[in-house]
Amino acid sequence: MGKIKDMSDAELWDAFCDKPSALSRLVAKETYTRLLEGICPGIDSVSSRWNHDDYKDVTQEAMIDAFEGRHTWSRKGKLFSWAFTIGKNAARTWLRNKRKLNLVGISSTEATVKDDKLRADALLAAKRKIAQIKKELIDKAPPDVRRLVLALINEEFRSLKKAAEMLEVPRSKFYRWLNNNPARKKKFEVVLSMDKETRDAINWLHRKAKAEGKDLYGSETDVAA
Repeated sequence: MGKIKDMSDAELWDAFCDKPSALSRLVAKETYTRLLEGICPGIDSVSSRWNHDDYKDVTQEAMIDAFEGRHTWSRKGKLFSWAFTIGKNAARTWLRNKRKLNLVGISSTEATVKDDKLRADALLAAKRKIAQIKKELIDKAPPDVRRLVLALINEEFRSLKKAAEMLEVPRSKFYRWLNNNPARKKKFEVVLSMDKETRDAINWLHRKAKAEGKDLYGSETDVAA
């Protein structure tokens, strides 16, 4: 762990951006720590009157923004400054959206309760779907095919061709794995045709897990009964 802590921001970020699927847990945790060192002061610069839940939500949104925009840091400045700006922008967006709710006569508490219920229902459906995907597809796939399947499910690439090229997995190997088992092929088609709400929730959970250096489809996936 000492070597990872001694890495420069640029070295750590290169590892984070270039091969996110091959990141070690220690590298991911160090990246997460350094991002928080900039994001939290950025949030604090916008307001000092956050309650615990709101602050946690804004921080998580900022982490997702950082992960999705990871290729935008030029390495010329400090990672702290880049993360600080992301935290500040996330906080401003959150407060602006809250003010809009109040202007149309919806209290933030009412909106949060309704939002939380819808989100909870979608996330529960997503977690159940993740457990199904893991059991019926992921656990039965070879490691390289597994990476390709996950990339397609999580919509990391727009096509199988692009995903196969970027992940260096022969499409022929994927097709053999899929077509050799008609039941597996049917299950995969069902997964890809899932409703938008569930897919969006799965993608959100995927981005959240990535930002935290976790494996969404690992053995520790927590699914409510």
